[in-house]
Amino acid sequence: MRAWWLLACGLIACVRSQSVTCADGTLCPEGFSCEVGGGCASVGPCGDGMLDLGEECDDANHASHDGCSSGCLLEQPTWIDASDPAGPTLRRGHGMAWFPDAGVGVLHGGTGQAVLADTWLWDGHWTRAADGPDRTFHQIAYDGTSRVIMFGGTDTAGQRRGETFAWDGAAWTQVADTGPAPRFNHLMARDTEPGVVMWGGISVNGLELDTWRWDGAQWTRRADQNMQQDLRLTYVPLDNTVLATGSSMLLIYVWNGAWTTRDSSLVRQDHAQDYDPDRRTVIAFGGVISTSFFVNAADEWNGVDWARIEVAGQAPPVRENTGGFYDPIRHGFVIFGGDMNASFLDDTWVLRWDSATPDDACDGTSDADGDDLVGCADPDCWARCQPHCPPGAPCDPAAPHCGDGACNPALESAALCPDDC
Repeated sequence: MRAWWLLACGLIACVRSQSVTCADGTLCPEGFSCEVGGGCASVGPCGDGMLDLGEECDDANHASHDGCSSGCLLEQPTWIDASDPAGPTLRRGHGMAWFPDAGVGVLHGGTGQAVLADTWLWDGHWTRAADGPDRTFHQIAYDGTSRVIMFGGTDTAGQRRGETFAWDGAAWTQVADTGPAPRFNHLMARDTEPGVVMWGGISVNGLELDTWRWDGAQWTRRADQNMQQDLRLTYVPLDNTVLATGSSMLLIYVWNGAWTTRDSSLVRQDHAQDYDPDRRTVIAFGGVISTSFFVNAADEWNGVDWARIEVAGQAPPVRENTGGFYDPIRHGFVIFGGDMNASFLDDTWVLRWDSATPDDACDGTSDADGDDLVGCADPDCWARCQPHCPPGAPCDPAAPHCGDGACNPALESAALCPDDC
């Protein structure tokens, strides 16, 4: 291009036009072009924050699945039916959590025709893994380091359980048998420090209001909090808080070492919920508003209030007692199973914000989305390159990442992370 410019100009200096006059008389400055029908439109690259010719949106970044793609196309929320007849069987009361160190979602247990002990891993498809203990209406949550923690629930005999198990990517191992009283229907999520926080549930004493923290070795009791059962607890890395949502009291309960409350418009129980790092919101799906009012609505919390996610096309059937997690590698909120009026479900659905811009393969060589960014330079690839560091959230420089000298074969390759693999 530079050689052509020199040839055309010769030894005479060339001056780029500073403006252009359009057919309707509009004077467009440099860097703008005349639009059909009149007016000016910016001419520039996608991601510059200006709405340029050929662009539907420009949010000044190169990330997709946040509402505006890396190709500057508007994205629409869409449910994808990813049900797999070879996947988990129908159930409710199961536990689901994202395991970033292996780049997979984990599903365990629940109630089908009996109380289940099976474990399934999600990487866009379901694969059976090693069984754990038989549990239903228990909880599992990632601990912020390298394990998924399981606590409580009831077993095949209907007994409340109080053991703690950990999943390391290969098997469940019991790591404690003391701590909170045995219970089911409690809430649990990653804590604001490495570990998990747990609240409430139903023990032999009835409804519990206690808060407990697992630090990787033991449980410690923290402050009690009076709130409804059957809410959902979610860790929000953006501000390092944990939210309990769905209260009919029109409150969100915020945990950051102590409980506080904020106003909320979401009324929901027994729903699926997780944090969406692409849009930096919390997504809630399904559940019940009253004992007989099931919903299949999806809503998101943007840090200020809830807004309904208006989805075009099909949506999952109404349900409660379902589970879900956000898959940041495939950029979608994944739900599985649950029940509707005691009819158990075995379907898998994925909610994604999509456009015609293709996904980057994040393999270190290809640039499918055409944003001129490859591998770990592409923000769409953070879940492979910095799995503990969601966009916009504070990041520990010691957290596992591409370039740390340790190869994680579940996420990294020689092409993507040559210094590691």
